Amino acid sequence: MNIRELREGQGLSQHALADRSGLSQATVSKIEAGLVCPNALTRRALSQVLGVAADEIEFKKKERAVR
Repeated sequence: MNIRELREGQGLSQHALADRSGLSQATVSKIEAGLVCPNALTRRALSQVLGVAADEIEFKKKERAVR
């Protein structure tokens, strides 16, 4: 499952997830949008708040179009 699905399944807002994981709301938003791929420490923080193993969360970074 991805971060958004897990977060919404627990009734958390992006702001609440950010507060509980020690991240900014902007970072959570960028991760959910696929604009950034979190490092290992960030993955662990998110997984602990969401109650799942870090390797159970799908993180996909969107490819940017080259112009």
